[in-house]
Amino acid sequence: MIDLHTHILPPSLPDLRRLTGYGGWVSYEDAPAGCKRMVIDGKAFRTIEPSCFEAEARLRDMAR
Repeated sequence: MIDLHTHILPPSLPDLRRLTGYGGWVSYEDAPAGCKRMVIDGKAFRTIEPSCFEAEARLRDMAR
């Protein structure tokens, strides 16, 4: 038996700080090579590759 699953993030996120009135939410900033930087309250904590938010790129990675 092979258990295979994957995760994918949405390609964009709403401005939840503006919508809720408080911080602590993840937002994206563009990063080099088509990547995105995940940011919380102005602090970058992770850079994600296109395969994290583009379904076609994720499917190519899974096929490999």
